Parts: sequence; structure tokens; C-alpha cells
Amino acid sequence: MARLAAVLSALLVAFAAAGCAKQVRPDPTAAEWEHAVDVPAIAPARVKAPGPEPKLVSPADGVEIDAKKLAYDQGVIVFTWSESTAGSLYTVEVAADANFTKVVLRKTVRFNTLPFRMTSGGRFFWRVRTDAGVLSNVQSFSVEPGAQD
Repeated sequence: MARLAAVLSALLVAFAAAGCAKQVRPDPTAAEWEHAVDVPAIAPARVKAPGPEPKLVSPADGVEIDAKKLAYDQGVIVFTWSESTAGSLYTVEVAADANFTKVVLRKTVRFNTLPFRMTSGGRFFWRVRTDAGVLSNVQSFSVEPGAQD
């Protein structure tokens, strides 16, 4: 047992002499702190350049969608618009008023098309906004009341 203790003691001394012992880093100097402050911790955010305004295609402005057409399409209206910039995200808004205070649909999509099942009739207004903040014009369409039943 004494021999084992002597061997372990000799190994500890050898490891310490070889630099295997944990070294404590001193506190950073003032110059090191100043350099750390100069380096930005987070890369600056890239602002997306606005592309052209999305042009609303369908449903066309002022179109009236009748019960027969909507029933054939199982109540689904497909909103389509022109692409603004490759890779853009689009937020589609449909509202029951021109001021968009009575929003029926607000959905963000990757492509320039969005199918939506209408659950009520009446006059609606729609627009599209890109993720760069470019807003389309506003168009309206009407759905014949009772067409969704």
C-alpha cells in the first residue's frame, strides 16, 4: 500500500511538472477589454431591398363570383398576384371593408398564390404586402350570398 501511494505521488509530481495541471487565466487587461468592445457581437441585419409592387391578378377587380362557379370550385377562391422579388414572402389580406378593419383572412405565404375557402357572401377587398414592406393596390370582389352553403 505504501508503494502505491509513492507511485501515485510520483505521477502527480510528474504531471504537474509537465504542465498538465490546470492553469488559471489572469483577468483580461484593459486593452483586451477595449478590443472586445470594438468587435460587434452580432452581424448587422441585412435589410431586404424592396422589389416591384405585387400586381393583383385574381380575383379581378370588381368581379362577381356566382353560386354555381363557387360551388363548382367547392367554395375555394384562388388569390394570385405577380411575383415581387425572388424569395419574397407575401402577406395576403382579405377584409369585409375597404379600410381593412374587418379582416377575414391574413396569411403569409412563400408563393404568389393562395387558395382560400370562402365561408360567407358579400363584398370583399384584398391586397398583398411583401416582406420588404411593398404594398399592392386594393381590389374588390363580390361573392353571391348563400353560395357557400
